[in-house]
Amino acid sequence: LEAGEVFVDLGFGIGKVLFQAALTLPLLARGVELSASRRDHAQAAWEVLRRPTVFDEFGAIDGRRPTAFGDGATWPPGTVELLAGDFTESPAGRSSPWSD
Repeated sequence: LEAGEVFVDLGFGIGKVLFQAALTLPLLARGVELSASRRDHAQAAWEVLRRPTVFDEFGAIDGRRPTAFGDGATWPPGTVELLAGDFTESPAGRSSPWSD
């Protein structure tokens, strides 16, 4: 993966792979999940992870804040889009889960 790309996860569960991508690189991590309840849990988790104070509240794995994107970087570097539905069908309001 490279910055600016779109990462797609079909059947994302609670979103861990999408979150890792968006927390690591400035890209769009888009997922489609059949289970609306798993999608809702993932959305709630993403709302916590994307808060600028997440490191103050929970700390980082190694005890340090990420600095790879410099002092002027925004947190998180990437964005997450969580869609509920069957990935073989177009989500509501979209012509396809693959295009913007």
